[in-house]
Amino acid sequence: MPYMQLLTWDGIALHAGKLPGYPASHGCVRLSEEFAEKLYSVTKNSSTVIVTDQKYAPGKTASPGLLLSGKIGDAPLEKLPAAGFEWQPEKSAEGAVSIIFSMSDSVLYVFRNGVQIGRTAFNLDKKVAISGSHVYSALDSVDSDGKRDWLSVTNIGGGENLDVKALSEITKIPPKFVENARGIITSGTTLIITDLPVSPEAHKGHDFSITTADPEQPKVPHGK
Repeated sequence: MPYMQLLTWDGIALHAGKLPGYPASHGCVRLSEEFAEKLYSVTKNSSTVIVTDQKYAPGKTASPGLLLSGKIGDAPLEKLPAAGFEWQPEKSAEGAVSIIFSMSDSVLYVFRNGVQIGRTAFNLDKKVAISGSHVYSALDSVDSDGKRDWLSVTNIGGGENLDVKALSEITKIPPKFVENARGIITSGTTLIITDLPVSPEAHKGHDFSITTADPEQPKVPHGK
């Protein structure tokens, strides 16, 4: 299969055109040969890939960065859920960074090159309904106020676009964790805000699936 890029070991892959003489597997994402060739030339190991069946027009915004650079509260740590505070960047010194706010777990996760290097509990000043998974990608540019631009990539399973600015004003994250996370954000960093739990299987073995739209996924146990 020309320009094949295997995403998971159970058969999800990007490749050019149709298979020669036999049906495609359940996980084939078939691309035009011209596009597949160009994509193959710029991707690398640890790149973030999003596969969705929804139509979505990406748009530039500075709001996602507010969750890690704006009005972050200083709630006493003892009042935060007991998910622990971990920051071990030495587990993976380089690679693509993914930051996940799981509203289901009330935990913020940081992965680099598919390896979890940090996690902390967060709290909200008031209840807020988050529907679906909202995905953003950090750009190399900044806005007029010097804040990093982000690209709103997709909204999976949700309704209206998420008001990240309003969310940032009620989100309480340990300040030291915010400082650590901000220090590793570069262009290409992926930020996901989701109502789904992050499966403990997400980063085991060869595959690294950040999250899937499967309501039966178990929650990550707090305090471990």
